[in-house]
Amino acid sequence: MSITGDEKYNTLSNLAFIMVGIMGILERVNNCHVGGIKPSTNLQSLLHSPSPMFLLSDLLIITIGLGSYLFHSTRLYIWQLSDELPMSLLLACYAKIQRDIYLRDKVGDGAEERRRRRRLSHTLTALYILLLSISWSSYLLLSTHDLFVSFFTLQITVTVSAYVIGGRFKGEG
Repeated sequence: MSITGDEKYNTLSNLAFIMVGIMGILERVNNCHVGGIKPSTNLQSLLHSPSPMFLLSDLLIITIGLGSYLFHSTRLYIWQLSDELPMSLLLACYAKIQRDIYLRDKVGDGAEERRRRRRLSHTLTALYILLLSISWSSYLLLSTHDLFVSFFTLQITVTVSAYVIGGRFKGEG
């Protein structure tokens, strides 16, 4: 394995992803409380945390670091997939966390406001799933990386837009 030029720095920078993911897991283990009691440090305590999606996000960040390290050090297609697929899944986790926050009932919300938020959320979720499906189908079936990058960029845009729109509708943006 010979790493040269910019790839050397790209490869080494992935150690930061691995460290951040491990730090996130350790943070969750150290601050996980179930029923007001701090449980022992184990996987069960993590699964009872406020959102297992955060744990999944930490694991995906580690996976991104490992996959990207392997891809940029070998340039093999299988590792390219292990670099890019976890990125896409991490965005999906982020979108799910934002959706859960957006759909929380607020004091003073009327039934119409809750219905409006759910309709918007369902519409954005459907668009998101469609973009994700087209993106990965084009990549895996047609081997069109440029089309994949375009749809991946749209995936990021929809995720960020949902966050911004959700915050504005809640009066937080």
